[in-house]
Amino acid sequence: MKLQEETFGGKPAWPAAYEKYMEGASTIMTDMNAEASAVAGTGFVALDNAMGNCKVYRLDEVVGEASRFQFKLQEWDGVTPMRIVDQHKNTVGILSGHPGDPNWDAVQLKGAAALEDACGRCSVPQKERCH
Repeated sequence: MKLQEETFGGKPAWPAAYEKYMEGASTIMTDMNAEASAVAGTGFVALDNAMGNCKVYRLDEVVGEASRFQFKLQEWDGVTPMRIVDQHKNTVGILSGHPGDPNWDAVQLKGAAALEDACGRCSVPQKERCH
């Protein structure tokens, strides 16, 4: 896809970001068909699967051929950008990694602490906590 055709939220991609996260990234191919997925302007829409529980699965229960869901475990170093594409080569996600800033650990810990602090002030109805 050409730079001028690629958009994110209706805005053209910045050339440097496009080069790093799209052209320069490794690609993870999936069998997903994003064109048939339910979406909203804000992103993914989780649909109620009517299972009626909030089971927490172990890794071996979701990854591998013998698992219930047969997901593939993708190893990632947390730094190298990787694009996630669907069966039509639409980009459906980007593992952007952390910046090469020596202060990054301190910055992200401060951000995580702020989110944890704000979490105590959030009110999510019980029926909305499992979906």
